[in-house]
Amino acid sequence: MKTENLNKSITEIFGARYIIPLYQRNFAWREEQILRLLQDIYEAYTTNPEGNYFIGSLVVRKRHDDDFEVIDGQQRLTVLSLITRILGINSNNCLYYDSRPNVEEYLKAFYANPLTASVNHPSVTYLKEAVNTIASANLAEGMPGNKVVKLGEDENFAQYFANHVILVRVEIPEDTDVTTYFEIMNNRGEQLQEHEILKALLIGKIDDIGKQQEFALIWDACSQIDVPIQKAIPPSRRRCYFGDGFCDYKFHGLTESGEKSGEPPVGYTIEEILNGNDCGTASYDVKPEDDDIEFPTETDYSSIIDFPNFIMHLFKAFYEANYEKQTGSLVPLDSKYMLHVFGELKDAIDPEEFIGNMLRTKTFFDRYVVRTVEVEESEKGDDDEAVNWILIRPEQSGNKMYFRNTFEGDIQKRIVKALSMLQVTFRTRKYKNWLQEAIRWFAKADNISVSADEYITFLDEYILQRADSPDMHLNKYKPIAPDQVLCRNNSMSDGVRTPHFLFNLIDYLYWVERFIHKSCHQIPHTDKLKDFSFRYWNSVEHHLARKKAENIDGADEYIDNLGNLCLISKGANSRLNDRDVKEKVQTYKNKNMGANRQIMYIITEAQLFEWDEKDIRIHYNDLLSLLAKRATILCTTE
Repeated sequence: MKTENLNKSITEIFGARYIIPLYQRNFAWREEQILRLLQDIYEAYTTNPEGNYFIGSLVVRKRHDDDFEVIDGQQRLTVLSLITRILGINSNNCLYYDSRPNVEEYLKAFYANPLTASVNHPSVTYLKEAVNTIASANLAEGMPGNKVVKLGEDENFAQYFANHVILVRVEIPEDTDVTTYFEIMNNRGEQLQEHEILKALLIGKIDDIGKQQEFALIWDACSQIDVPIQKAIPPSRRRCYFGDGFCDYKFHGLTESGEKSGEPPVGYTIEEILNGNDCGTASYDVKPEDDDIEFPTETDYSSIIDFPNFIMHLFKAFYEANYEKQTGSLVPLDSKYMLHVFGELKDAIDPEEFIGNMLRTKTFFDRYVVRTVEVEESEKGDDDEAVNWILIRPEQSGNKMYFRNTFEGDIQKRIVKALSMLQVTFRTRKYKNWLQEAIRWFAKADNISVSADEYITFLDEYILQRADSPDMHLNKYKPIAPDQVLCRNNSMSDGVRTPHFLFNLIDYLYWVERFIHKSCHQIPHTDKLKDFSFRYWNSVEHHLARKKAENIDGADEYIDNLGNLCLISKGANSRLNDRDVKEKVQTYKNKNMGANRQIMYIITEAQLFEWDEKDIRIHYNDLLSLLAKRATILCTTE
């Protein structure tokens, strides 16, 4: 497969004829999909009129008459065809359907006059609805200022659409068995993804065949994001990359084979890209026993990000300065922008440097970023999305490879707590800025060995930086004296709007003080704290329930106070609903709970299952005292 000139503008795309084969389904896009596409393109146009907007991939196979048979992407291609006619970009029908005369008739009439096409048949219903949607589309809906712009009102947008909207057209060989191709696709449960296209584009920039093959080998190993890299790399390369014990880092670049690919550079076929490639031709000092290394068979370790998001982190960590210079904006972490970002960076990215950054970062990532392990049903308690956390590194013993804790003792526990706290708070991949900062920090390391003390210092400093951000207002509130009335005006009383980070920070501070510093003087009840695991708790619970507070005079002034709130799972919140505090404590006190919730339950039980304004005020003051000492608690590693 040739990898040159895969990027095609809309004008270039519709300079050819496309056949929709009979095995493809009928057109099925609806209003929501069409409007989202148009509005996304218009937003890209208003943001950067000279930039390109990458719209995805189109997989085709050339027929003997030079027409293209559409293998994948026909829904998008059909919509683009309709838009180009309505915008006046293209008046020649370039889209044909095998053995579907009613569709052919409608498209012929539509291209002759878009507004009067009147063929009536069930097979063209969605096409007719799509035309009406496009013709009446509001392009600027939802954008700042809410200015209404109809399609066709901005002539410059039509030119942008014609020349700056880009499809990646991937042409598979004429002799490809399409049935086999679709079997591969169905087995994988996905269409050709953008990261697979990116792989082909980068390989196409390498002239040496051996380097191409080694690049593909490393890429394929790193793409197994849930698998430790030492296990994913084939035996023939493992010692070369990771040393005799497979726990160092020895990679210094791709090895040249001396065999040059043709001009233009030739990459891999679609099937090779999808299925991966054999080892390259470069020779290494391979020891026979490497083939006999036994790895643990664990299969339930899961990464906190997927491979496309991992690539976006690489773009951001290593190439953001180039991207900002080119576009005036920062690299997004949302993987839907992958090919767009690459389009801006392609001249700045050297593929050999990129694959080196990928392998080194994946090696760091596996060793110094937590993964999740599923929890047995019997251990979940009230946590619907219960997970446990691991932080492991490889270690070889004889012909067996083990994975053991990255660090030892309390520092391992503390780093796992810090990482899992950040993960459950910032769980959305496109907003995982803490991980980006960790990757940048890793990139500065001289070797694979990271100091535990330096790592926890970095993590805690990041946590404190987030705690000190303006939206947290942690220094705004002062303790409430025993004779003061607790009310909304003199306390933190944001109820369900309280940032989840604040609850997780409180749990982390309690834990560090109790289990690392072995101190209980902060709050008397902390000596009874049980260790806990951070979970994806994402619902704010009122310990004194709102329903119960309706019968208490003045309770509306403190029901939303921080001292009455804790973080639990949505399922648990639904089950607890409006239960009284005694039932909550007796039912859940032995479950895995955050430190704050534990302390609220301990106080409630000590008060003979009473929880009122006085208890809320005391607990609130304790929380403020804890938060005020956050820097002192976190800046000490022993």
